[in-house]
Amino acid sequence: MELKSEDSARIKVKTTESDKFMRYELRTTASAFPEKIRDDLFKPFFTTKPTGKGTGLGLSISYEIIVREHHGELLFETTEGEFTEFIIRCPNILKLNEHKQTHSKNTGR
Repeated sequence: MELKSEDSARIKVKTTESDKFMRYELRTTASAFPEKIRDDLFKPFFTTKPTGKGTGLGLSISYEIIVREHHGELLFETTEGEFTEFIIRCPNILKLNEHKQTHSKNTGR
């Protein structure tokens, strides 16, 4: 899926699935993160917004949920002036459970 806004920024969402993982890619051409702040993006209370305009918790909470709770990965790729892409990869619980059920039926366990 791809969305356009008035300022010609685009958002592209792509999902893929394998037996072990679900992968979500969210890419925007609206902005990119400067090199100097990239190491801080997932830290609690870090924000690029002016004082009083953001809590700096969105990406750190997302990281906690995806990585710590779901045993997944939250990564990003960015090129200044071109794009930012967030990549979420999580275990495909439905497929893994199907595999376990099939395996237990075949082995009698």
